[in-house]
Amino acid sequence: MESGRLRVRSPEGDERAAGIGAKGVDFEATYHVRIDPHDLGLTVGPTVFEPSPTPPANPDATIASDSVTLTNLFNAGLTLHDAEASGRLHIDGDRPLALALLDKLTLGPGTD
Repeated sequence: MESGRLRVRSPEGDERAAGIGAKGVDFEATYHVRIDPHDLGLTVGPTVFEPSPTPPANPDATIASDSVTLTNLFNAGLTLHDAEASGRLHIDGDRPLALALLDKLTLGPGTD
């Protein structure tokens, strides 16, 4: 914990650097994540997964939803299409980067 922020960093070549979580991360991006009623920032990359209580000024992508929708998307079979079509999930900015993050957070086969 650093200044109230969870920080996970590892040098290149470290086992943890092979991937954060079981799926690994092969991209770098900053996100503004809105999970009602919270706004937060997230920096993700092969060697970093760093949430922040303050969203970045110029995020690569913004993902907005609520905790129930995200839980259903990640764990209970809700599809990305259905979440967006119902207005319960909004993606702004770099859509491929937003989808890459959602895919890494999903426990199932992915967000397709």
